[in-house]
Amino acid sequence: MTADKGYDWDDLREELREADVRPVIKHREFSPLDMAHNARHDDDTYHRRSIVEAVFFALKQRYGDMLRARTWFGKFRELVLKAAVRNVELSP
Repeated sequence: MTADKGYDWDDLREELREADVRPVIKHREFSPLDMAHNARHDDDTYHRRSIVEAVFFALKQRYGDMLRARTWFGKFRELVLKAAVRNVELSP
């Protein structure tokens, strides 16, 4: 899972590792140890985060930035549907 520094939360990192998910979340740099942790990240893997953010930005620009569903699962389904519609529109 990739995320930006806003998700720098030790409990989140521990939960992801327990679920066998590798967190690729840069540390906020308060100490040299944080800088060392960030240096170990693979830049190609971390770059995927910016690609995902670009997709979300395009979806918000095209279809609005509000999700109408109330539950988290409904929001997830709505977002997947928006992405699918976007992919169909971009296909040749």
